Amino acid sequence: MMQKMKIWVAVIATLLLVVTAVSTSSAQDTLQKIKSSGKLDVAVYASVKPLSFVDPQTGDITGFAPDLIRLYAEKLGVKVELHNYDWSGLFPALLTGKVDVVAANVNTTIPRTVTLGLTDPWLFTGGSIAVRAGSPYHTLADLNKEGVVIAAIRGSSYIPALKRDCPKTTIKEYTAIADLVQALLTKRIEALVMDQLAVLSGIEGHNKQVYVIPDRYVPVTYSFAVSPNDYALQNSLNTFFQMIKLNGEYKALYKKWLGHDWNPKMVGY
Repeated sequence: MMQKMKIWVAVIATLLLVVTAVSTSSAQDTLQKIKSSGKLDVAVYASVKPLSFVDPQTGDITGFAPDLIRLYAEKLGVKVELHNYDWSGLFPALLTGKVDVVAANVNTTIPRTVTLGLTDPWLFTGGSIAVRAGSPYHTLADLNKEGVVIAAIRGSSYIPALKRDCPKTTIKEYTAIADLVQALLTKRIEALVMDQLAVLSGIEGHNKQVYVIPDRYVPVTYSFAVSPNDYALQNSLNTFFQMIKLNGEYKALYKKWLGHDWNPKMVGY
């Protein structure tokens, strides 16, 4: 009997070692593939100035997030190729292996950790609510009424937040920021909710027609995303963010793209 138990213990221990080895190998595959191929494929959402956008003069993708991922690739010693997607296409591209990383303004939420490997946050910000100038709506509570239509970008974390906070309103989803702003200007919706910087970028040129409610709605942090089992790549990116925040490179990029000094409101942000 004791001999059989020893055999079973040995078998179980061996299986555990094999599973651990396979899991570790799988977790390291993407980072090793990137190093071996010399190329990092990255999905971006080039629609939010100054975070990520297409330079109208050159046609190149530029901004805070592209600069960060280019700097990471440089330190890793590989080339980077950026692929521009609509928001709804970012995560499918990642999870089907078309890209290695999503370098975008991905709100850091607990539900997203179920299907994504989120890095340490790279920016602290929040959402803003915009209405038409002269609108009777001045707070989120004002918008929580029957017949009121609020919109946000499809797949954003603001959709479930709005459904929770404004149960009486109708919530619409759009795939493009330009369409969202146009819907507001043409009175198809009463308000829109987007990340603070996205709102300011989206209403550029329409400032007299649009009023941004001052109170920040849902403070958020932005992360980059990798596939859920890419632990080595996730850890590598986390180390990168920690390093550049210590050596001053993050501070320089923050000032370049946001126009003011980086003054962390909490440790690491």
